[in-house]
Amino acid sequence: MRAWRCRSLLVAGVTLAVVAGCGESSHDGENPGTGGSSAASGAASGSAGQATGVGGGAGKAGAPTGGSAGSGTGGTGGTGGVPAGGGGSSSGAGGSSAAAGAPDQATAEYRACAAYVEARCQRAAECGSYSVGFCMEDGLPLCPDFLFGPGSNNTPEHIRECAVDWQSASCTVLQTFIPVCVYAPGQYEDGHTCTSDSQCQSGACSGYSELCGTCLPVLVAGASCTAGASACPDGYDCIDDVCAPRRPTALPPGTACDIDYANCQSAYVCRASDTGEPTCQPRLEAGAPCAGNAAPECSLYHYCEPGTHVCTPSPPAGMPCGASGIGDCDAQSYCDRSVTPSVCVARVGLGETCFDDPDITDVHGNCEGALFCVCAAGEDCTDGSCMLRAAEGEACGNTTTFCVPGTECRDGTCAVSGLQGLYADACNR
Repeated sequence: MRAWRCRSLLVAGVTLAVVAGCGESSHDGENPGTGGSSAASGAASGSAGQATGVGGGAGKAGAPTGGSAGSGTGGTGGTGGVPAGGGGSSSGAGGSSAAAGAPDQATAEYRACAAYVEARCQRAAECGSYSVGFCMEDGLPLCPDFLFGPGSNNTPEHIRECAVDWQSASCTVLQTFIPVCVYAPGQYEDGHTCTSDSQCQSGACSGYSELCGTCLPVLVAGASCTAGASACPDGYDCIDDVCAPRRPTALPPGTACDIDYANCQSAYVCRASDTGEPTCQPRLEAGAPCAGNAAPECSLYHYCEPGTHVCTPSPPAGMPCGASGIGDCDAQSYCDRSVTPSVCVARVGLGETCFDDPDITDVHGNCEGALFCVCAAGEDCTDGSCMLRAAEGEACGNTTTFCVPGTECRDGTCAVSGLQGLYADACNR
């Protein structure tokens, strides 16, 4: 039963500045995504707990026997009006899968990874980038593989230290992409297959999660570069074949910004000010004139109506979808693009049949709130079931609950299960 899919394209902006571990080298490009909600600190390991299901690649776990549970409290709307789906509840201190005393290695790695993801997501939310729930939904299901997979030299101690560093990190790290801490150099040389920066000696991998890539050489600022063949140093991107400074993101209100680049905090949009210069300003309310730029300009559950260029409330169930992107239906409905013209349909509750969108990767599909649309197989489905996600230490085993990837249901409780095998799934097919 498929319960998880990576949304790396949706969250690339918030996660580009994220690196893990506290080693000697790194590349600022690991994208652990987001998922679930905040995890409680684990007693024995000093960090929160979630576990990884053996062999269950991201987006493939889900049944009561091998699924996954998101920890946390959900969140508010993410950038561009994406509703956060923080499914599940916060994990219990220490998690039930750990025996008294120090946890085993797999549990320690999982909990360190979960604590790191939570700390990074919490700080990103405090700095105006997405919500905790939206961020955790993508990152937590990749634990512990993206930090502790084959070739990684990270240790739980390093990652827990990194989590602490993130709690007090300056918001400028999200704007300039300078890492808070760095990976321990991995074991794989340039050219070796990889799915995570932590596997590479250089700290740079062209792959991610379900996408097999190769370890890349890291260049210096100003060097000539080729996208996909080399990596630029932290804080730089390959722009016009040169390693140039990345444009900042998560800029606070009133800051000068780029209208063609969505780089303001999530509750703000870049538009011309009274002086004519574009600055980060609050999103527009219903009835306000809008330009129809690529970046969402209108407030949550509103869209820029193409004909009138006015912010318009998103339509309810039974009405045609209001736009082709996020915000096309109101909070109680979901755009069904399987029909022409697309139409808003009412969201459904726990245990009810659901579908997810073939064009927009949304783990919630047309389920209400924090519920997840869990499908039997494949990336998209029309006959899924709306389920709750449980964290390590939480109850599982019923037909409406699944464990977060990285954990599995054992004796009625979500427990750590070791590496998921994401690298093998992506690179050794």
